[in-house]
Amino acid sequence: MRPDAKAPLWDCHLHVFNKSKSYANASYVPPLLGIRDFALEASRNDITHAVLVHASVDAEDVSE
Repeated sequence: MRPDAKAPLWDCHLHVFNKSKSYANASYVPPLLGIRDFALEASRNDITHAVLVHASVDAEDVSE
């Protein structure tokens, strides 16, 4: 890496929730923030990489 280059920044634990899905009966109701919301926030904070983690409120559904 060049001496003047910034090291990549990682968000090491990220959940993305489907805005069109209802989480009303879940024990935890997540904020309705999708991947585009994350991408915008990441770009504002120079985050270049992320680890996406399956959210327990989605149970076995990994379709979204």
